Amino acid sequence: MPDEPEPPVDTERAIEARVREAQAEIAGIDDEFHDRLKQLEARAEAAHGGYQKKVAEQERVRKGEGESSRGLGVGLSVAYTILGMPMVGAGVGWLVDQQTGMKVFLGLGTVGGAVLGVVFALVILSRHQDK
Repeated sequence: MPDEPEPPVDTERAIEARVREAQAEIAGIDDEFHDRLKQLEARAEAAHGGYQKKVAEQERVRKGEGESSRGLGVGLSVAYTILGMPMVGAGVGWLVDQQTGMKVFLGLGTVGGAVLGVVFALVILSRHQDK
């Protein structure tokens, strides 16, 4: 190709002016990008803080429910012990009464079972208190 003619001076000035405008526009876009990035970082930090609070609340609730469940389990164990042992003692006393023909062992078995039930209930409560 033959040598191309040099662009006129006005064209060079127009190109330089357009380059300066483009650089100014790029700087504005860059500033806007950094502002949006800062806003996004702030929103992400706020969301992370909210998530951490939610996790901490769930952990607190979980611990409370676990302690509540353990207490309920101990309470039911004590109740079943206090109610069940006299019944077992009465059943054993009734069986002995049937075998011997006497009517004394039903009462003795019930009282003995009640005493054992209270003793075992105290043992259960003591073990729970030590934990």
